[in-house]
Amino acid sequence: LDTTPDLRLIGFAAGAAVATLMLFGLAPAIRATQTHLSRGLAETSRSITRSAPLTRVILCGQVALSFSLLIGAILLARSLYDLRTFDAGFQRDHLLLVTPDTGRTIPPGEQLRYTRSVLDQIRTLPGVQSASASVVIPMEGSSWASDFTAPGFIPRSRKDYQCHENVVTPDFFRTMGTRLLMGRDLNKQDNAAGAKVAVVNQAFAHRFLGRLNPLGLQFSSLETKEIITVIGVVEDASYNDF
Repeated sequence: LDTTPDLRLIGFAAGAAVATLMLFGLAPAIRATQTHLSRGLAETSRSITRSAPLTRVILCGQVALSFSLLIGAILLARSLYDLRTFDAGFQRDHLLLVTPDTGRTIPPGEQLRYTRSVLDQIRTLPGVQSASASVVIPMEGSSWASDFTAPGFIPRSRKDYQCHENVVTPDFFRTMGTRLLMGRDLNKQDNAAGAKVAVVNQAFAHRFLGRLNPLGLQFSSLETKEIITVIGVVEDASYNDF
């Protein structure tokens, strides 16, 4: 979301304001210059007397609409300011998102190998510091949630079991700029052939693992029954939206 003022938009708004002023102000001004002063005052007095109730209604309506517009503009400006200063848990500058459509061209069994090959090529490009891939694209609006539990975890409701998850390649958090608070990030040795491991955020660690040091602790999926070991903890970050 780029809230930098656009000179073209500012110019258009200024031009529209001038055109509106001329359209609604110039015609009455020209008409006033063509009217005799004393006769015009008399006609105006009679007109105001006859239309006083309607004038008050129109005036109140104009004030109400103007006030609503002013409040809306203030709220919009405040929302844009909050979005610019909001800590999303990942960097928003110098971060490029690429979504290749490989569903029809790459066989399912070759998707991971293809992804790794593309990432290796991207990392060689000038200026690229790191690159990673994920199944769920952050802030796209899609999500993937499953039910988890851990030894000693006592849920207050069925929703407490549910947690968002993602499958990522190594260097995901370094690429996103999400701070690693404890432990380590995923690496190439963390694959399907090895033990099931995960990097969790602070909210997950607090809910499922309590106040214990989460590194090395295990939790399990209620759906697949897999036992997963925590190898790292990262800061909380926005998942679906701000």
